[in-house]
Amino acid sequence: MSSPQRRIANQYRLVRELAGGGFGRIWQAHDEHLDVDVAVKEVWFPPAIDPAEHSRRLEYAAREARNAAKLRSHPHIVPVYSVVIEDDRPWIVMELVRGGSLADRLAQGSLPPKEVADVAEAMLKALNAAHKARVVHRDVKPANIMLADDGRILLTDFGIAAHQDDTRLTTVGNVIGTPEYLAPERINGAEAGPASDLFGLGVTLYRAAEGKSPFRRETDTATLGAVATQPPPPMKKAGGLEPLIFGLLDKDPPKRLTAAAALERLRGWRTGQKPPDDSPFEAVWTGKEPLDTYAVKPPNPRSSQTFAGWFGTKKFAVPEVRSGWVLHVGPKYIMTTDSTERREFTWDRILYISIREFRNWGLYQFTVLYLTFMPGSEPPLLKPAGWPYPKMSPPESFPEVPVCVLGPMTPEQRAELAEALGRYGGRRWKPFARAANEFITRIRGWRR
Repeated sequence: MSSPQRRIANQYRLVRELAGGGFGRIWQAHDEHLDVDVAVKEVWFPPAIDPAEHSRRLEYAAREARNAAKLRSHPHIVPVYSVVIEDDRPWIVMELVRGGSLADRLAQGSLPPKEVADVAEAMLKALNAAHKARVVHRDVKPANIMLADDGRILLTDFGIAAHQDDTRLTTVGNVIGTPEYLAPERINGAEAGPASDLFGLGVTLYRAAEGKSPFRRETDTATLGAVATQPPPPMKKAGGLEPLIFGLLDKDPPKRLTAAAALERLRGWRTGQKPPDDSPFEAVWTGKEPLDTYAVKPPNPRSSQTFAGWFGTKKFAVPEVRSGWVLHVGPKYIMTTDSTERREFTWDRILYISIREFRNWGLYQFTVLYLTFMPGSEPPLLKPAGWPYPKMSPPESFPEVPVCVLGPMTPEQRAELAEALGRYGGRRWKPFARAANEFITRIRGWRR
């Protein structure tokens, strides 16, 4: 039984208990060889632990020391000095940080945005260094972030961290970590990676800013379900940090902010400079723009034309009155509005994105945004926003669905639209990049 005044390895005298947790407790101790105070982590083993689990916990402790030793010089990581075995249990010796954890501080309430930003910067730098050393922490949360009395902010407890060269210690289906801070991909069985640490940091920063966790529910099962499927609630106290935090909380690892990208975004927040990808793309058309400014006429156009096609032989004229419409491309959905309705197409429904033309439509050809939807997610037949012929529907082009006529756009707007589709749509848009470039080239040719 551990108690004050006990000596560990005949060198470290326990002084007082500082904290306790799931894997052990932290003691303030005195190194009698060097005459300095240190912190010693006592790793607990359950009384009825079986030999395999005993060996695994010994390996965890050895790995904590090994991984943390690679990072001991970093200003935002608590350095580990040694690991000793006593009573067939590991004791991890590290720097004594005078202060408390972020969890202790959050028990008193949320942090102001500047302090949240300070925590974000320190942890992003610490994780960036760890990931460059090929070490994944796997349990980033407020209890593992120390707020020292001298102002330092440090990441601690690499006890379940993994070096990418280590043999995996967890068994199949055995996920280690704290439920509300686990990244969605880990819940789905993927091995932890750098993006998983950044998700845990995102949850931590959300809690620091709002004073509550975005995903905590009454049971662990409900919490894991919220992490995997539910978006975080809108933030009310973030002071402009919401894009950074939500970027870390993206459920798709490839789209989640990296540590370097998050640091760049944080620098923009501190200097008041918005990064170019901070805002969704939005274009607004009044409906009063002449069709000639964004549609192509065949040679010798007439005010009306007979057209044979899906609707039989029709005679129609260019409409004189059209309603306005809006296209919005953001992190959650593509949205269109017109005089009749607003439509939101969330990214999880979209399979592919393309920009093409309506062809063979009488007097004009229009450039249109098309979406191909996931099976079972297709919307009912609709007219694209901005469609100029109120009494006529565009032809069906299954599986692609026309959702928005692209009204007159400057080259800058077209570039912004392509960038937003690539940023938010990812691989859904990339196969159509060449087609988009050809479309822009054609548009410029028409203008001349």
